[in-house]
Amino acid sequence: MRNKTFVLKLCVLLLLFIAGCGGESEVAVPGREGSAPLNFRTNTAGQLIESLNYLSSPLQGVGLSRWNRRLPTAPRAYRDGIHEGMDYFVRRHTPVLAAGDGYVVRADHDFVEMTLQEYNEAIAIAKKAEPTPEDIADKFLGRQVWIAHSDGVITRYAHLERVDESIRVGSDVTLGQVIGAVGNSGTRYSIVGGSRFFDGAPHLHFEVWHDGTFLGEGRPFSEIRIIYHNIFHTDN
Repeated sequence: MRNKTFVLKLCVLLLLFIAGCGGESEVAVPGREGSAPLNFRTNTAGQLIESLNYLSSPLQGVGLSRWNRRLPTAPRAYRDGIHEGMDYFVRRHTPVLAAGDGYVVRADHDFVEMTLQEYNEAIAIAKKAEPTPEDIADKFLGRQVWIAHSDGVITRYAHLERVDESIRVGSDVTLGQVIGAVGNSGTRYSIVGGSRFFDGAPHLHFEVWHDGTFLGEGRPFSEIRIIYHNIFHTDN
């Protein structure tokens, strides 16, 4: 009996070690307990991966960052909030792709960047509130496209430099279709110019939502990496 208990504990420790590894190679997927209604809060990592396996990466050939600060749930000190999506730092103008079939529910063709005064006022409001008010957080995401999918999931693509002319509210999109290009709209450096580094550099901010919860909400970074890798980056 002691031997069985020891082996069981060893297996649990091994699984925890694998889950904690932050590499970009194929990782183990715990919790494949069978299908369940889609719920970003209560589903296991395995259930989420199986439910969302129709999605793919919004950028061709780009893997997950090794930095946890670019993952969902990472703190955002500049506005006293948390990160609700995944950041992919790539070159400006890089094509952004629809992560799955669906239809457009938002396309910011007429986006107007904040002035520096408006940006500073938004920062001040964000720091006084907890969490960051939704309308203020939206300003910091800049030019966006939102796509609704058949299961109620919405994917959001933010900080865009431009939105493709074919992308209009109500129009259908297909997996891999170009919907826009990477920029840094909504950031301070889009207003004042300058930084090639850190949060002001061109990057895609990518969010996945269902029923008011973002993918990864309430989960540790190790599990978020497993989920995002196995849904979006198994080919990278």
